[in-house]
Amino acid sequence: MNKKISLRLREESQDQHRDAEGSGFMRCFIKGALDRGTYAHYLSVLKVVYDSLEKQIESRKDHPAVRPVRFTELYRSKSLEADLAFFGEPGTGQNSRAGKVYVDRIAEVASNAPYLLSAHAYVRYLGDLSGGQILKRIAQKMFDLQEGVGSAFYEFPAVTDINGFKNGFREALDNLPVSPEEADALVREASTAFSLNQKVFAELEPVLIAGIGQERFASAQKETAH
Repeated sequence: MNKKISLRLREESQDQHRDAEGSGFMRCFIKGALDRGTYAHYLSVLKVVYDSLEKQIESRKDHPAVRPVRFTELYRSKSLEADLAFFGEPGTGQNSRAGKVYVDRIAEVASNAPYLLSAHAYVRYLGDLSGGQILKRIAQKMFDLQEGVGSAFYEFPAVTDINGFKNGFREALDNLPVSPEEADALVREASTAFSLNQKVFAELEPVLIAGIGQERFASAQKETAH
């Protein structure tokens, strides 16, 4: 019996997922050591990525392996726009080299193998529904945010049962009409997506160091090291 796609996605991309979570930028985030300016840069790059992903999903919404994971209630572009209005749009997302590589990859798979968009949807949206909820609490404390202000990116007002929704998302992935070879490619694409995220984090590190100082940056790495 073939292993479910959702299980393979989790198991076979865990090394890349761990690498992304262990980046210097994310270590600082988890420790509440981001400055507002760097956080705005981060949101600005995310806005470019989500704009692209959501545009490409919409352009391929009738594809049989895209339609099942087209959950418009998860779209983040408008939420990011609201948060950037709060923090101040630095306008750097369009100039991000790592963001461009990410966007170019999304466009490439949309043109050549649309079913692979499901892997990018999995990495982004299930991450937002999972670890993103922890990051929301950290961001609220870090920037002294009131509920519903400046944290729209992490909020899903149309999703009343997050765990149930995640299960439905995984079920949709498991039932995608893809061949075994396409399932293999989809799992590999998830690893690629995590690596693209890591490149965004790496690009942000010099910005973060300039914002909080080398000493504080280095301290956060030690405190979160396992």
